[in-house]
Amino acid sequence: MVILACAVLGVIGSCLLWIQESTLPAIFAGTASGLGTAAAAIASARHARRQLIIDNAVEALAPLLGVRNVARSLVTAARWRGGFTGYPQMVSIRYGRTINDHDGVWRAKVVDTAARNFDGTYKVDVHDRRRKHLKLRLDVEEMKKESAKTAEGLRAQNVIQDLLGKDTKVDTTEDADGIKSIEVTGIPSAKLSIGSRRSGVERVIAASMPGRLKANWDLEHDRVEFQRRKPLPTMIRPPQEHSPIALDHEVYKDFKVPLAMAEEEELLEWWVAVQAHLMVVGGTGSGKTVLLHGATQRVTQAGWRTWVIDGKRIEFIGFRGWPNVEIVAARIEHQVRAVLAAHELMEERYSRVEVGEASLADFEPLLLVIDELTTFLKRAERWWKKVKPKGAPVKPPVLELIADIARLGRSAKIHMIVGLQRPDVEFVGGEMRDNFGARVSMGRLSPQGAMMMWDSAAIGVSIPRTARGRAICLNGQSRPVEAQTFFAPNPDPNSPGYDQDFVNSVRPKATLYFRKMIEVLEAKEDIDGETIPLTFDDYAAAEIIEYDAEYEKLHARIPDNDRKNPGLSTKALPPSEAPAETEDSTESDPEDPFQGYQPESYAGPEDLTAGDLILVDENLGQWGVVESVEPDFRDDAALTVDYRDFESGEPETITLSSGSSLTTRRPSTID
Repeated sequence: MVILACAVLGVIGSCLLWIQESTLPAIFAGTASGLGTAAAAIASARHARRQLIIDNAVEALAPLLGVRNVARSLVTAARWRGGFTGYPQMVSIRYGRTINDHDGVWRAKVVDTAARNFDGTYKVDVHDRRRKHLKLRLDVEEMKKESAKTAEGLRAQNVIQDLLGKDTKVDTTEDADGIKSIEVTGIPSAKLSIGSRRSGVERVIAASMPGRLKANWDLEHDRVEFQRRKPLPTMIRPPQEHSPIALDHEVYKDFKVPLAMAEEEELLEWWVAVQAHLMVVGGTGSGKTVLLHGATQRVTQAGWRTWVIDGKRIEFIGFRGWPNVEIVAARIEHQVRAVLAAHELMEERYSRVEVGEASLADFEPLLLVIDELTTFLKRAERWWKKVKPKGAPVKPPVLELIADIARLGRSAKIHMIVGLQRPDVEFVGGEMRDNFGARVSMGRLSPQGAMMMWDSAAIGVSIPRTARGRAICLNGQSRPVEAQTFFAPNPDPNSPGYDQDFVNSVRPKATLYFRKMIEVLEAKEDIDGETIPLTFDDYAAAEIIEYDAEYEKLHARIPDNDRKNPGLSTKALPPSEAPAETEDSTESDPEDPFQGYQPESYAGPEDLTAGDLILVDENLGQWGVVESVEPDFRDDAALTVDYRDFESGEPETITLSSGSSLTTRRPSTID
């Protein structure tokens, strides 16, 4: 206002001189005098504003400078640019001798304090430790970045600086979907060297920021980068490139079967020579059979000799006649014979190695696929009661033979893929599970199943119910991670959604092994015309012969009544002809969301363990599966609970005081 008044007075004076008919020079002189007075007033006002800014900076910086007497000479600012008051391009700061000027944290505090008071972004231009002089330069490019930050970017900066200190520098990268990455430099690495503290930071970021961010820590260089996780796709086709022929020993050693894709497009594979066998667990509709089909297709592309035990008798119909699949056994006696043959081959190879006739490199691999293992073993038990020789054990030897192959098969290049509807204590427990180096659980597990598969009641129990093909797999570091399995075509022309082109795209290009069949045995009569019942020993000696369609048709036993009435009950059929029972027949109510959990109880956050259910929101009926409980990063008196939403599987975090009480459901104990 003073400046404007001076200018106006100068103009008015000029006008008066003109009215008084003063000479032109006098008029110009009056005008110049008024404008000069205005300019001086402007300069004085600007100087006063700048000096006030400097004085405020001196006052704010004084506690950091280690000086006894505070003076204006401690801070000088020069080369002001931009606007009426502007920003100083250079800021010089002097400090006392008692300051440890090798301390990066101290220097960062000085820079941050100067930046806040001069309302700009500065970086150290010169640091003269001998003269105790710090010179800062305005960082124009960084100021442009700061001004371009969105509300999400500013929120990220505030959250991170509240967590890691105001001295940290936060750079955000955004796209149309929001924050893509956050780079943080100047973090307190010594403080964050403890893993639980880093986990605490990650939990707070996950709870405070939109989207799912993954942390990549670089403590050596005092930085961390948070990157947006890519959501898992709902369907992925297998790689177009076929598996290479993997019969040569050197190729065999590196042969891997692609199974699934995890976050960040991490390819999860079954490394056959190292992990030996693959176990796939999953209920009806989870995508288990699709994964088994896909793995079988990849192995046959590699030219491997393959035998299939079709537990349900109809799931692998499309592999009858598939290149390199020799046997698809549907009858129980043929299924048992296939296991025996694989075990015999293993023993033969061991004998040859033992006497020096061969080495592992001389053998070609064999894959034995057993779908619906538990169903197969139950059928084998019933069949065993009918064919058991006198004096034989009560239990059939099949499970022991499978356990032998699991334990010793790798050293004879005999590998297995085993599919189960759900984890079984007898098979998944202990040594047997450990011999399956590659494991996949499809769909949602019960807490008991999660314990058997992954040694944690929290892993795999919150897979989204509608996400078909979603699974927990072991990654390259042998850690269980969530992934989307590859979608493979069913080669059965009568299957729903049959796609001939898709099937052709995965069909092996080389046929090295051709279809075979197992001899069908018929009961014979003795000299008196009495039928001599066949025993297990007879079936165990059945020959594996070249496939003959006429022979198969001749021995395809379909009861006459069944031909006339396809809807006839199968109760009267012989065990080898009846459709296989599925493991779902013994399931309890599938609609009960809390199956496998105890009734509601109350507990404090300090009493929670991984796998417990907690009621997160009573009004919404929202439950979460506890993954971990850790001290809160910011408040030692509080606890941070990481959990996954029981319905969606999304990771969440909640912070609770140690004295609070929660409604919980604990996993039921395994019988």
